[in-house]
Amino acid sequence: MTIADALDFLLEYKWLYQTPVTQILVENTLDELHADWLEELKLLTTKKLNELVSGEWLRDDWPSDLVEFVDLCREFEKDLSQDYHSMCLESRIFTGLPKHLMTGLSRKKQQETIYLAQLTHEMCMKNNLDIIVDLGAGM
Repeated sequence: MTIADALDFLLEYKWLYQTPVTQILVENTLDELHADWLEELKLLTTKKLNELVSGEWLRDDWPSDLVEFVDLCREFEKDLSQDYHSMCLESRIFTGLPKHLMTGLSRKKQQETIYLAQLTHEMCMKNNLDIIVDLGAGM
C-alpha cells in the first residue's frame, strides 16, 4: 500500500467519516451506504460490526464490493500496525530538508513536511496539476 492508495480509499469512502456523528441522520449520510451492504450489516451484532474492519471475520456470501472494502481495511490496518513508513513511497521520499528550512522545526514536523511535499508532488504529477491552492487553518 502507498499513500496514494490510502488517499484513493479515503476519497471513495469519505461519506463514512466526513459527517459528524451527531449529523449523520440529519444529513442523510446513511443514504450513501450501498443498499446491499445495508441489508448485510443490519444482521450483525455490535460486536461483529466492531470486528468487521479489523478483519477478524468475513462472510463468503457478502456483496463483492463489501468484501473488497473489508479487505482494504485489513490491508491498511496491517501496514499501519507494522510500520507507518510502509505507507510511504519508499525510495522516492526525500531524505531531508535543507538546513535553513529545518530551523525551529521538530523532527516530527520535518517528517510531516517531507511526506506531505512528496505526496503533493505525486498527486500533481498523477493528475497533471500545476497550481495548488492551500486553504490552511492559518494557525
